[in-house]
Amino acid sequence: MSTVLESPRANGVEDEDIATTQFNIFPEFDFTRDGERDLLGFRVFNEVSVKIREVEAAGDVVDAAVTAAGDHVIVNSIRFTIDDPTELVDAARELAVEEAARKAEALADLADVGLGDVLEIPESGGGAPEPIAFEGRAIAAVEGFAAPPPIAGGQVAVSVFVFVTYAIE
Repeated sequence: MSTVLESPRANGVEDEDIATTQFNIFPEFDFTRDGERDLLGFRVFNEVSVKIREVEAAGDVVDAAVTAAGDHVIVNSIRFTIDDPTELVDAARELAVEEAARKAEALADLADVGLGDVLEIPESGGGAPEPIAFEGRAIAAVEGFAAPPPIAGGQVAVSVFVFVTYAIE
């Protein structure tokens, strides 16, 4: 595991971006026919999270970790996030309120009524984006054979939903 933890560092990942997220030790037993059990040993499960700040480096970092771990590695997921979505959430909120007002005006015109004061504006969303993760078992690269896996960042969306209630005049 020390080698696995060192591999992101060797690829430019800072210590603050490497964290053990789970660590478990489970005994493994062999149960005999007469009800006795023999301790065979222990299975250790050590999960590490690595934040890679440059998407272009992701393939190299994953490849190095898989190569360091050998055949027992599982790449559990890759998620793309935004470090500080505050400004984007604020902009999305502003657009959502503007769109709600536009729709309310259109509906009021169709119903031949006027809009009064805003009575309520509940909001949902606006937290850190939660991209869909994918799972798969990684296989250690054969020396001189495999290139780092291609990893594409795509887009990460920030959404805010508002529900504006107006009085009708």
